[in-house]
Amino acid sequence: MPEGVTRLPIKSIHINQSPVVISNLDTLSAARAAYWGIDVQRAVGHAENARADLPALDSLPWAEVFKREFVNETATDVEQTLYSGAFLTRGDREQLERLRVMSGVQLATARPAFEDARLDDLLLRYRARNWPDTLNEEEQAQWLSHCRARLHEGKSGHRTVAQVLQRIDELAEERMQADDEAGQNVLGALVDWVEAMAP
Repeated sequence: MPEGVTRLPIKSIHINQSPVVISNLDTLSAARAAYWGIDVQRAVGHAENARADLPALDSLPWAEVFKREFVNETATDVEQTLYSGAFLTRGDREQLERLRVMSGVQLATARPAFEDARLDDLLLRYRARNWPDTLNEEEQAQWLSHCRARLHEGKSGHRTVAQVLQRIDELAEERMQADDEAGQNVLGALVDWVEAMAP
């Protein structure tokens, strides 16, 4: 920074993380500002400082600052990387909003062109969990492969079916020692469910 210029006390501004942005201060009454703990005069002062610094701000390398870097998707499950990587673009968010209101049949024929490749897998999983009958053979195979990898191999750190059944056995032993027949019945039903749902 040039001598005599102080850095703004912010790292970056995200639309969905700003406490409040008001373009027309007439909509914010003094009572509401007090309720929310907003010092209007201080905020106006910050806005004026930012406006005065616009030439300096415009010269910054914004493309580099907001460069999107994705986690290695081949090594990490997309559901686990959703919030650890870059935020979704506006275009992807708009597409997701349109998809969210579609039926399963409509989703099966939708062909969104996402910028973030993770969303293709997430859309398939969303459909598989909510409308499995809309998956074609290739999608069913992909979904079953994903489920098997999680349930039998522990992909991405998930518990395997064997680990879950072992833990249920441990709990059943505890319930037997506590002479808890109801607890044993619940655990027995849980074993039946786990074995029935594992592909």
